[in-house]
Amino acid sequence: MTTNEKDLAILDCNLVVEGDFTVNGTIYNVDKIEDLHKVEGFTEKLKTPSICSSKEQIYTTELTINGDFIICNELQYEITVNGCSVSLSTETI
Repeated sequence: MTTNEKDLAILDCNLVVEGDFTVNGTIYNVDKIEDLHKVEGFTEKLKTPSICSSKEQIYTTELTINGDFIICNELQYEITVNGCSVSLSTETI
């Protein structure tokens, strides 16, 4: 994941969480790259990652994000959680 501050992160790798995944904020499910700017603070805090070109996966035992988390379908990265997934809210854009 790429993050400039603790309050906003974007999925930019194929991630496998072998435990619990917690987002202490909102998970934004964004369909198109062009719609990323609709997430509050995106343009000021993060740059758009390149589209996934590898099936390589990064493993972690558990992950907590203290803020919001963006998943953009057009970027084609995948997240797998083998535990509990908890967030305060979700929003589809």
